[in-house]
Amino acid sequence: VYNVRGPPVYSGANDCDSSLANVPTMEKFEVREGADIRILGKLINCSSVEIGRPKLRVFHLQGAHQPFYIKQTKNVANPEKISLQYARQVEGTLYLMAAVMDRLKDLDVYRNAAVLIVGDHGAQEYLGRYDDNQFLGDKGEVRSDPSDLIISASLAALLYKPPNQEQKELLFSDIPTASTDVSATLLKTAGVEIDAPTLSDFTETSDRIRHHSFYTFQGWDISYIEGLRRYSVRGPVWDRSSWSVGQPMLPPSEDN
Repeated sequence: VYNVRGPPVYSGANDCDSSLANVPTMEKFEVREGADIRILGKLINCSSVEIGRPKLRVFHLQGAHQPFYIKQTKNVANPEKISLQYARQVEGTLYLMAAVMDRLKDLDVYRNAAVLIVGDHGAQEYLGRYDDNQFLGDKGEVRSDPSDLIISASLAALLYKPPNQEQKELLFSDIPTASTDVSATLLKTAGVEIDAPTLSDFTETSDRIRHHSFYTFQGWDISYIEGLRRYSVRGPVWDRSSWSVGQPMLPPSEDN
């Protein structure tokens, strides 16, 4: 059994070069120094393997959140809309993830490893609040039905490479997954027997009802929080017809 040894990401003690100069896919981007770059640069350039017990390695990355540190090299002088900056950040982050996968292959541990790349939420923070009003009602209020804003919020990235498989290309599917499947998958991969479905237990034809809770995030500096509403989803998340609106789970609140 081989363990991938990553860098000491919380300190500067490791003298390994974290530059991305040797990552060809990043040549099209201008990359600003940041925590993600230091972590991933050292993981790509400096990781090694050792014989020992299997371990879970978790890297909590900034990913597509602001402040954006990846942008296209071309047209740097022309500011882009926030949604386009977000798209550049997502694209660059995916290229970095691919470079990490290549490193695991170089270390000959990719096939045996279970790899999960998971976002904590979708893109509503940048697509809804800044650029346009397509996610809002006629009077500017956020709609109570499953609008594009709410659907976008639920579309978090989820990429999974099962253990003991040599995935050669990125495949897209409409398998009805839920965030709870991620923890169940990790536990069962580690040998823990639990009564919960994993990411491998469903197909695109599985008839499954998932639940999504949502409230409109307006920043951390406000005292009023809108009510929390629960939705049921049966079918592809991106399809509005799959959604049904439930009752509010929590009433609005105000910090007095």
